[in-house]
Amino acid sequence: MTENRRTPARRSASTPEDDGWWRTFFESPDCLRLAFFPEPWVTEQQIDGLERLLSPWRPRRLLDLCCGQGRHLTPLLQRGYPAYGLDASSMMVAQADEAARAVGGEARVVRGEAQQLPFADGAFDVVVCLFNSFGYLPTDAGNEQVLREVARCLAPGGRFLLDTRNRAYQLAQLPFSEIVPLQGGGAVWLECRHDPRQRRLVSQFRCAGTGRLLHRASIRSYSLGELEAMLVRSGLQLIDTFGGYDWTPFYGHSRELLMLLRKG
Repeated sequence: MTENRRTPARRSASTPEDDGWWRTFFESPDCLRLAFFPEPWVTEQQIDGLERLLSPWRPRRLLDLCCGQGRHLTPLLQRGYPAYGLDASSMMVAQADEAARAVGGEARVVRGEAQQLPFADGAFDVVVCLFNSFGYLPTDAGNEQVLREVARCLAPGGRFLLDTRNRAYQLAQLPFSEIVPLQGGGAVWLECRHDPRQRRLVSQFRCAGTGRLLHRASIRSYSLGELEAMLVRSGLQLIDTFGGYDWTPFYGHSRELLMLLRKG
């Protein structure tokens, strides 16, 4: 696979404040607790589900987009998948690379931007974007550009699995707050709300003792119809929707929304 190296776009002075919040959040060790990564057994169940889904195609090259610390990438490598990972966080890339090497995988982890993928056209048979990693960018155009890049990097007939959260389910849980203890001591006060004007899920993490703002997150909440329209415009065809990794059908009350798509 050849890489098509590109220079990342410079941040404009007019860029909204929420541009790049994830760059700070996922470079901090705090995120390992505050991102609420599932237990290892949950990850194993998800990988089992991915294998059942991917078995008819058995990809030659698979990209784990926004791979984080390699939570899915590492077991995919262990099971013999030719998997590559990409993430914008240098801390996460370092952890994913170390985890891949520990299981005998090649150095397949790249630091880069999802909206400007450093890969050649048609480089992958399968792309997966898991654990609610879509919608971070501050504009709909930017988020749609991520999907266009996925389509560009998929070979004809390639598959894309997008794992996100069901907007209706999330809105029913908000507003929400809790105290989250940190592993090194201390605690964080987490507040989550929905901004109806921006249509974004906004989270703030404050020091439980002083109220000082430590981190924030802002994710665009898309409906199924909005997502489908963006995906179609990007050159991807919807095959099916699911409510979880057991591949049960998606319903309005489902917590998760998994969309399986094909590049035409």
